[in-house]
Amino acid sequence: MIKDVLRLKLHGGLSHEAIDRSLSASKGVVAMYVALAGAVSLNRWEAVEPLGQAELKRRLFGTSAEQHRVAKPDFASVLVELRARA
Repeated sequence: MIKDVLRLKLHGGLSHEAIDRSLSASKGVVAMYVALAGAVSLNRWEAVEPLGQAELKRRLFGTSAEQHRVAKPDFASVLVELRARA
């Protein structure tokens, strides 16, 4: 859907409202995708067209969710350490 929004905006020159009606996406979502694309210099369709959906998401939103995983602490060992200090 991101690529469709950018295609209609950059290549088709449609307004946010027209894209909203065409794709059933809110104007806010359309504005967000267009702003994010502009922030990373993807403001021409020729720059967006060759990108796949995953690469486009990576460029707009940064690193993948898998890279944001946080290791969960071992609460059993934390409890043992806390009891040992008391």
